[in-house]
Amino acid sequence: MDELQVVNEMKNIYQQLNHITNETIRIWKEHVVFTWRWWIGLALTVIPWILWIKYRKKESTGRLLFAGFTTLIMASWFDFLGVSYGLWIYKYEVLPALPALMPCDFTLIPVIIMSLIQYKPHLNPWLKGVVYAGLTSFAGEPFFHFLGLYEPLKWNSFMSFPVYLGMFMVAYAVSRNKNFAKI
Repeated sequence: MDELQVVNEMKNIYQQLNHITNETIRIWKEHVVFTWRWWIGLALTVIPWILWIKYRKKESTGRLLFAGFTTLIMASWFDFLGVSYGLWIYKYEVLPALPALMPCDFTLIPVIIMSLIQYKPHLNPWLKGVVYAGLTSFAGEPFFHFLGLYEPLKWNSFMSFPVYLGMFMVAYAVSRNKNFAKI
């Protein structure tokens, strides 16, 4: 295949993606926005941050946000890959342009991990990570499936466990970084 053929095929794929995005937005406007599931998603996107702002350890805000932002990036990346490879789907996104469950990737996962890091900071992080991964994999995911927000296609909770444990441990390590200095 020569370069011109590659360019033309890529243009065709991008046109198809644009069409799919427009169809997704149309369906979202007509059937998703302002449904009870959409309102749950919006509440789960906003309320945990409000609670975290109120109850966080104020003097550790920067360090916790660094760990939370790292978690947000990891969760969004894994979610994007999972949706892209057809491992799971979401039917009631808060925003139609994101192929991810925004309440989880942008709020629940980072806020819960930041809260666990600051709660009983001397408790074994592996214990916290295992409890977090277990509850998220075997209670959180099935609950979101029950609500109809998440549908695993080629995925199960046992596969999620090491991913959530890994995200917690990376966030924990990032939160312990001693290289923060004044600007």
